[in-house]
Amino acid sequence: MGHPLPWLIHKPESWGTPRHNRAGLPARPPLSHRWLGRATAIRIALRSPFLLMLMTKPKRRLTSAEKAAKRRRQQEFMTAFVNGKMKQVRRPPMIEGMPVEEFIRRNADPIWLHQEGRWEDIENE
Repeated sequence: MGHPLPWLIHKPESWGTPRHNRAGLPARPPLSHRWLGRATAIRIALRSPFLLMLMTKPKRRLTSAEKAAKRRRQQEFMTAFVNGKMKQVRRPPMIEGMPVEEFIRRNADPIWLHQEGRWEDIENE
């Protein structure tokens, strides 16, 4: 008798016709002996919490460079919904914690507003 698992020796190209190859062996191994692909293994693992726990990667701490990059990203960008999807957009510029337009409205004098052509911001007294 030959090898107990002949499909492990032969490559898939040598399996031959859909039913049997030249040696009269089954063209494909039975499901019980086939190698499980990643998607199948994940599907099986989702049914069993213990197996899922074994398959997950352990968490790791961020390095100082990754923490600095994360802090910089959070300061520069914010999350906004665009067309129902979450997108990272740049934060609007701020001066002393308020938007630039609001800061100008509160702190600019009428002469500067006139020089800059911002007549709509000049308050009539």
